[in-house]
Amino acid sequence: MARHLKHRIDLIIFDLDGTLIPTMQGFAKIAADVIHEHFQWDRSRAHEAYLQTSGIPFFQQLECLFPQDACNSTASEEFERKKRAVLFAARIPSGTRRTLHHLKRRGMLLAISSNN
Repeated sequence: MARHLKHRIDLIIFDLDGTLIPTMQGFAKIAADVIHEHFQWDRSRAHEAYLQTSGIPFFQQLECLFPQDACNSTASEEFERKKRAVLFAARIPSGTRRTLHHLKRRGMLLAISSNN
């Protein structure tokens, strides 16, 4: 049996990338290409490493994968430049949009967080 919340939820904060808009696969492809080009990793390995370290900015992901590597700065700049096309082409799916409208109609405040 479900318990009732003792406190009312007034605000929900959503992550933008990969949560509200489907950008993760596009970003992962760009990251895999950049890592392959700058660090000579196989693209599938680079893709998986990007997903495993996601949630922090790409320059920090690179530091986790390639600590203090001289290529990190250049690779990060390339990724940030290339990902703009994916970000600006992305749209909130209709089901997500309906859910956000539903929550707003119920009186909840909605906020979006993104490092972009």
